Amino acid sequence: MSIKNIRQQRLRNWFSDKTLPEKEKSYLSQLMNGKASFGEKAARRLEKDYHMPEGYLDAGANDADLIDPLQVTLTPRQKILLELFEELPESEATALIKNLEEKKQHYDNLLEELLHKKKQKKV
Repeated sequence: MSIKNIRQQRLRNWFSDKTLPEKEKSYLSQLMNGKASFGEKAARRLEKDYHMPEGYLDAGANDADLIDPLQVTLTPRQKILLELFEELPESEATALIKNLEEKKQHYDNLLEELLHKKKQKKV
């Protein structure tokens, strides 16, 4: 299996239980389907941006060969957050996820708006 095919498969695996981020949905889809170049630089950026373990996208296609990504990538702060989250009643956990998704979308929209505004000032 080529490195490109491995990266495609690993990227599909990573996002199999996650929603593709709106800002890169098209690009990620193209990478996963082999429609876009999937070089070293792109692989490292995606690993960094989406908190994958270093080299995750280049690892073999067999997940059993990998160290548990949660042990590698979780910071103490993230561990605390997960521990607290797991203690919540299901209804509260669901509401919290929805609230965080809405906040993230709000900040993404705000950033886009500010970048657009800044771009207009330069023209």
